[in-house]
Amino acid sequence: MTQTTINLLTSFAGSANIASLHSDLIDEVVSLRAAVVEQDWAKTRRFAVRALGLGNASIRMCAIEARTTQGRLAATSAVAAELDGILAGLANAPDDDRADVVAAIREQLGDAVPPDLSAALDLMEGGDTLTATPITKAAADVGPPPLGGVRMTLEMGLAASVRGLLGLVHGELNLTLATIDPDVDLTQHDVKAAMYQFRHSFEEELERCQRALQQALASDPRGAAVGAAIDGLTSLVEEQAPRVGRLQAWSHHTTHALRGVGKDGDAEALGREAAKMGARTREALASHCAASRIGVELSLMPVADDVANVIARASESPFTKQLPNGRDVELAHLIETPDKSFVEVSGFVESIEAFRDPDGKLVSRAGIVDPSSGATGSVAAVFTHLAHAGVTPGAYVRASGTFRVASQLADNEPCIEIDRLSLASIAAEDWRIALLGCAARWFQPWRGGTNAYWSFGPSQLAFADGDVDEANSQFGAGELIYTPFVRDK
Repeated sequence: MTQTTINLLTSFAGSANIASLHSDLIDEVVSLRAAVVEQDWAKTRRFAVRALGLGNASIRMCAIEARTTQGRLAATSAVAAELDGILAGLANAPDDDRADVVAAIREQLGDAVPPDLSAALDLMEGGDTLTATPITKAAADVGPPPLGGVRMTLEMGLAASVRGLLGLVHGELNLTLATIDPDVDLTQHDVKAAMYQFRHSFEEELERCQRALQQALASDPRGAAVGAAIDGLTSLVEEQAPRVGRLQAWSHHTTHALRGVGKDGDAEALGREAAKMGARTREALASHCAASRIGVELSLMPVADDVANVIARASESPFTKQLPNGRDVELAHLIETPDKSFVEVSGFVESIEAFRDPDGKLVSRAGIVDPSSGATGSVAAVFTHLAHAGVTPGAYVRASGTFRVASQLADNEPCIEIDRLSLASIAAEDWRIALLGCAARWFQPWRGGTNAYWSFGPSQLAFADGDVDEANSQFGAGELIYTPFVRDK
């Protein structure tokens, strides 16, 4: 008579299949990038929709696979524990009662009998000895299921989704710019009012959705309200992304037109609105990515540390706090400002460049102008390529940083050295920032913590000898070209 060992945890089917999506997602993201480089904006929009759709579908499949696997794991553990009890009670049954023992086991477990256990019971009826020991050990050894394929596909699914949204914004922006009749007098149209109305409404809705997610996580992280909050937030961002692109296009065109006819104050007011809209848009894309990720992570074991932190702090941390920003100083009065003062300045970008300092650090520098006074100034950031982040000539920029009378980042000329936000420290007391941090590997509202925001502009790539001519190009959609699909942790 032989002894049969039952392996109740033989497989968790599905991970290999879902992992096959990984290459399809990469293809979509690469195709989207290629369309941006080609400056084919109709194709960009088409591939953006494809990337967003496949990314979202993959994220949902990852969530389903994770929940299914966890469910099977729990069911297997329950079966093992129950079967152990049954066998313990029947351990002294005589061999003549073997058929009755097997029948009792089958009746007790009903439809929950796994295929491998059913086969083992068949062998038991044929004379094998079935012991409780292997089953007990199997239940005790249960650990996190093999969900490597899910995590790998989730990473690319999030990349495809957020890049699809960004591609929609910039595709619409550039397509709209191409359709605006340059002879139409836009200076009489109140684009600022339209931008303000949309931004204000979008801002309110975005915050409402973020707060709903925080409240749902604080109440019951695995409750139905969490899924509803995630769906509400992601749907809002997806619905409004194309309109953001169109409004930014009208704003970019109109501010240029207003400045051309001397309406500098109106141009500035519109520029400020467009920059605020740019900031909210970047926050919205990160919120979409973070919420989508949380929806899957809740079904994974173990939950990633940053997501676990957001869940734990949902009932403890305030929703948001004021980010550090300097004292508002007009460029015309900057020269009167004491050295090393923490200030906030704004203006239209006239020039932008990136270079390496003597220590090899990446430095970006932009020259800005206040059209009302004609005053100029410069802002500089370390470890951030402002142009590749989407800052273009003609964009309206608002930045906080330290004013240096003789900055090493500006050839010892006056310059505002843009502050780097300590987002990890801020997130400890600001739930919204912690939420956005969950998207940091895929999209960063503040690139490298750079304390600045700007209006969106066009992408116009120039080429020389087959390579991009950086000095003569505009990279409004630069993040779709230059940022990695997924950053290292």
